[in-house]
Amino acid sequence: MDEQPKGKTLSSLEAYARGVVEAKTKEEAGRVLTFRLDDHAADNIENTLSLALMASTNAAAEDRSITTADPLASSTWQEVSSSKTLIKPVECKSLLRQFKRRTEHSVSMAVTAQVGIDSKF
Repeated sequence: MDEQPKGKTLSSLEAYARGVVEAKTKEEAGRVLTFRLDDHAADNIENTLSLALMASTNAAAEDRSITTADPLASSTWQEVSSSKTLIKPVECKSLLRQFKRRTEHSVSMAVTAQVGIDSKF
């Protein structure tokens, strides 16, 4: 092989390899960024659900004069595309109410039983 065509071939091959490496690096960086964004969105959803679970629904129901933003009154999660949403915030709110209704009696009975045990000692 002639030196000049050999040099051109090597240069071309190096440029191609560099392009492949750069493209793969960008692709992986995009995946990491997407994962980080998904992780961040999942943290936000978890925090929203935790706050909603801990919030007193009775106090909010009794005092309608206080207007607060309800993050579960939305049909979309903040920072989450609808294609990645399995259950909407408003559906979570409904399930949360249903869960509270179904478990309220059991929790009250357990607390009463625990108080009774504690008072014996």
